[in-house]
Amino acid sequence: MANEPDSKEFVQKSLADRIADYCVANCKILFTIASVITLLLASGILRTSFDTSLDALLTRSDPYLDELELLNDEFPTPMDVYFAFVAEEGSHVFEPVILEAIADLRERYTELPFADSFVSVIDYIYPETQRRLFARPIADYSQSELNAMVNEAVADRILTANLLSTNAELSFAIVNLDAETASSAERLEIADAILALREELRAAHPEVSIQANADVLLEQSSQQAMVDDLTTLMPFVILICVLTICYCFRSAALGVCILTHTIFTILCTVGALAYLGFAFNTISIIAPLVVVIISVANSVHIISIYKQALHKNDCKAKAMRLSVAHNFQPITLAALTTAIGFSSLNMCSSPAIQDFGQIVAIGIVFAYLLTLAILPALLIQFSLTLTAAAAARPPFL
Repeated sequence: MANEPDSKEFVQKSLADRIADYCVANCKILFTIASVITLLLASGILRTSFDTSLDALLTRSDPYLDELELLNDEFPTPMDVYFAFVAEEGSHVFEPVILEAIADLRERYTELPFADSFVSVIDYIYPETQRRLFARPIADYSQSELNAMVNEAVADRILTANLLSTNAELSFAIVNLDAETASSAERLEIADAILALREELRAAHPEVSIQANADVLLEQSSQQAMVDDLTTLMPFVILICVLTICYCFRSAALGVCILTHTIFTILCTVGALAYLGFAFNTISIIAPLVVVIISVANSVHIISIYKQALHKNDCKAKAMRLSVAHNFQPITLAALTTAIGFSSLNMCSSPAIQDFGQIVAIGIVFAYLLTLAILPALLIQFSLTLTAAAAARPPFL
């Protein structure tokens, strides 16, 4: 019984040594296999989707959620697009140029996908008398007649509650869309069409201030912000990490190795998520950044011991074998416990936080596997053998 702890320690070291020997001896084969798998998974990036709806943030355990969904099914909220026409300060929208812009929109609103109906002040009918606000074509009204019409319009509560501000400086034109069953891609097409129509109206009526607002525009801007995070913020984080490693280890080659490992990890993670049907939301979009940091941490463990072994004049293969054997248990336990920690976020009630935990956990698995699969080949191939002067100089880390 006294020798049992030594036996366990021997078994653990023996397992680490065997894995180290295998990874170093077959580093080129492992690198090739990892590269092929990465390319296959990376092809799924084109399927990456984004979920900007509130359903991605709200808890599914809310006791009133079923009732809310039933209410929405029975009384669906229509999708409306609001075009705002703004007059200059001190003036009003009952100007020929503004009314002509509204009339132009009425003629072109059907260019929007799923457009169903159009409402504006030039189509307004008084509910009590069934009299039209504009009984004649706009061109037939003089400016004095339009000025007199302002007082009549702002006195109507229904009109000022829906289409006209109380000072008549702003008027809405509302396009109703029959897009309840529109997919995410179709909603983005609607948003693009709204912006295109707005710009064309501005070009045709440069003297009129025209704005547009709709839920699909908010969704589009949210999705664009997510894309910016992935395409701008994440490369910046990766670059800072790589430059820091290059400085600490005094080697650009090691920075390239870490950069390659990190890129492989991100490609595998994002591609696998796309194939698994995950959609990024406003919270889970930061998960790849966490994966980058964890990936760099794994690389640093391997590189640090590898550099120390090189300073002891070990050959590259021997130094790598020592580094993998020494770090196998620490990085395995770190990956396991960290993945468990993030996976525990599945206990959270918010779907967005659940997705965040799952994405990071998946990324941790890829970072761990790629650390053993591609780092040995990269370091042995691209790291430089230390000169006598460099070997005599103590490493930074």
